[in-house]
Amino acid sequence: MKDFLTDSFGRKIDYLRLSVTDRCNLRCAYCMPSEGVPQIKHKDILTYEEIIRSVKILAGLGIRKVRITGGEPLVRKGVISLIGSLNNIEGIEEVSLTTNGVLLKDCAGDLYAAGLSRINISLDTLDARKYRLLTRGGELKFVIDSIHSALRTGIRSVKINAVLSDLFDLEDAYDLIAFGKKEAIDIRFIEMMYPAFADTIDPLRNIECSTAFISPENKSGKSQRMVLKEDIFRIMKQFGNYHKVDEYKGCGPSVYYKIDGMASNVGFIINSKDICCSCNRARLTPDGLVRLCLFSNLELSLKDMLRADVTDEAIKEKLKDFIKIKPENRDAVCKSSGFKLSDYMNRIGG
Repeated sequence: MKDFLTDSFGRKIDYLRLSVTDRCNLRCAYCMPSEGVPQIKHKDILTYEEIIRSVKILAGLGIRKVRITGGEPLVRKGVISLIGSLNNIEGIEEVSLTTNGVLLKDCAGDLYAAGLSRINISLDTLDARKYRLLTRGGELKFVIDSIHSALRTGIRSVKINAVLSDLFDLEDAYDLIAFGKKEAIDIRFIEMMYPAFADTIDPLRNIECSTAFISPENKSGKSQRMVLKEDIFRIMKQFGNYHKVDEYKGCGPSVYYKIDGMASNVGFIINSKDICCSCNRARLTPDGLVRLCLFSNLELSLKDMLRADVTDEAIKEKLKDFIKIKPENRDAVCKSSGFKLSDYMNRIGG
């Protein structure tokens, strides 16, 4: 009888978010401080051989889809070869990638040849000046060129992710939906996950570049209010009537809408415990820790077991036991430990 990872609430875990590095070539204001965060030592990062062995073990427990994340995964040398190796693992049906797109242009074809199924590109604005400020130095042109390059490869799905921080405004939403219509790309709006350093600053109010986007009419010195999904629905209406898409898309908690006359969709990921009931994911950090929830510090070190020559079968038993303590939802975690993300997002891959 085949083993499966099933938690104590009956959720089958078949999706792995695999963070291959904590390094990133941007410093997005809602993700980390301008000076960056302490980096994991090189010796503590899983080698590719260790990653491949880990995924083989997890595939034997029912993991079917793997999303490569970071940090920025494309800054790690050899990641394309890793993707090819993961695609060859028995049981793995799909390998996808989340990237900021800065380095994607020159390797999109190689990623496609390695068997990459889907690419999600993080992009919060189409205003070049605002993008540069928000990312603390990024160039929008590189990302746009990368999107076009990815579309030319034939990769099955190219999607844009936009985070609804207080740096995001209604013009950004309109521009992204229009871009999605023009390029036939799904646009997905993600409600803000507060940064891990939010316990030391007022979330999103004191980050350096917030004041760069205060309008002249705003005399209060505070950044604008957060754009809500209801605001985006009103913008969608400007493009035409829309309806909810019923069929399942991807492997996450997104809800999608189709606007009449558009080939692409507009999606939402809501920051609510309501999406936890269908959570089918586990996370593997660059330093080999299995994490069960963004809001939980519960972890199991695969790295320690791999480097102690623990057998695959023994590791499987540890994983099956560990998955049983996956929290029911984020509220259950926050009530017991306080509202705080479990770590910097560059280490757990979102």
